[in-house]
Amino acid sequence: MSVGDEGSDIVGFTNAHIQCAVDRLAMLGVVVVEVAPGVFQMADALHLRSHVTVRGCGPSTVLRKAAMKKAHVSTFLGYGHYDVVVGARKRLAS
Repeated sequence: MSVGDEGSDIVGFTNAHIQCAVDRLAMLGVVVVEVAPGVFQMADALHLRSHVTVRGCGPSTVLRKAAMKKAHVSTFLGYGHYDVVVGARKRLAS
């Protein structure tokens, strides 16, 4: 199964496209995902499955980490707490 440009089995250049191929092939028992040349934006790690190989095209296949997203944490409860309160952004007057 191939991932990438037009003509690939799964067309797209994100981690979600590669992950879809990996998951689908793991269910089918097929072993190789071919990743086409290009720059793939990785918003998450690639979660590999047993007996599936992900193969790129050398230096022309680039997996690039997406830019980090930030959120303001308005309250910190201290060690051992699992509650996090995320503050809303203030809107600017137009």
